[in-house]
Amino acid sequence: MTKEFHYCGEAIIPAGSILRQLPDALDAAQKMRFDALTYSGDALQHSWIVMRDTAASAGPDVGQISDLERVGLLLSAWSIVDQLNAVRQIFQSLKKTVPSNLQAALETARKMRNGMDHLDQKIPNLSKKKGTGSALFGSLSYCLPRGVPVTSATLVVVASGAVHGTQEWPVTNPAGKVVRGPADLFQLTAFDATLELGPPLAILRDWIPGLCAELNTQLIAWAASTSEKQGVDPKKLLQSRGGGCVVAAMTWIPDPSS
Repeated sequence: MTKEFHYCGEAIIPAGSILRQLPDALDAAQKMRFDALTYSGDALQHSWIVMRDTAASAGPDVGQISDLERVGLLLSAWSIVDQLNAVRQIFQSLKKTVPSNLQAALETARKMRNGMDHLDQKIPNLSKKKGTGSALFGSLSYCLPRGVPVTSATLVVVASGAVHGTQEWPVTNPAGKVVRGPADLFQLTAFDATLELGPPLAILRDWIPGLCAELNTQLIAWAASTSEKQGVDPKKLLQSRGGGCVVAAMTWIPDPSS
């Protein structure tokens, strides 16, 4: 039986992860790549939560969804695509082999991102295309489940831009899948590709601990080897100032009328 990877907004990079405590003495380029992976993990989690909460707040009465809510949903979905494509590039640089199902999702994200990056160049061909195709900025479909346990659901499709009459708006299919409230089963369709947004985040969430364990073993070995060569305490080599900060400063603002 194939495992279903389900994501509900959990941390992809845990608070105590080695990725947040990289040694100060680590090679700067490698450190930056792991920093980038950590940022992408946090951005993926944040975008998912914003998308889920916006969908839940808008509810099943689709006639009441505002222009900003519609754009906000699509922005969150595209942010997930952007970060998955960034993760793909980071793994390539780190020469990491990822699970095949995650690799397939990352490749779809690359295709979608490439389409959006070259949107203006694609418009002439898209405008002449025969038959149906994706909405210009993509369409997002999701499920709003009802009841505990779930007994029914409202399926929603959100798109932006003018309607030309030839767009396909695929609807997410909850049959046989785990569905959790308040909103779930998000999928983005754009440039003739469809990406389920939850599974790659769940796969990444489950795969990261193994990556961290491997990295931790490598760092300990590196510190031991470097300590022996340079006569430096390995504990000092593994010291970290951590990462991320918020700084505030107070200033006086003169009254412009004085």
